[in-house]
Amino acid sequence: MAEYIEGKRAVLEAFKTNVPATCLYVAEGSHGDKNVSELVKRAHKMGLSVKQVKRDQLDKRSERGSHQGVMLETKPFEYCSAQALIDGALAQAEQNNGNALIVVLDHITDAGNLGAIARSAEVVGASGVVIPNKRSAHVNAATYKSSAGAIAHLP
Repeated sequence: MAEYIEGKRAVLEAFKTNVPATCLYVAEGSHGDKNVSELVKRAHKMGLSVKQVKRDQLDKRSERGSHQGVMLETKPFEYCSAQALIDGALAQAEQNNGNALIVVLDHITDAGNLGAIARSAEVVGASGVVIPNKRSAHVNAATYKSSAGAIAHLP
């Protein structure tokens, strides 16, 4: 099942971190926006299809109504293993005089809050974020949007 990342900053970060994507949807009339034009250029360079659609089509797909005229269709988010997270933290510790930070969450059920925490975690240099399988929000379009794409930088 496809998922969507919405908003200019979140889509840009998804491109920068090579989030597996299939199509960029752009609202009619948005090409005058230089940020949207840059996203279209990046999508073409990456070999993605770009489809111009009516704004109301984006509104229907949008979880939050804040797509800013662009939505990126992606494959579902791939979570990393606990071992990969630990390996990343150990590598970070080697570079930071033995210090690393892993943020562990519990009962964060709102995807927007998850994204805000991920954004803060990335800013302070966390190695990753642990999200439980149960009683927790999952990474989705709202998470990408509220994290301004930072979730793509964290395992």
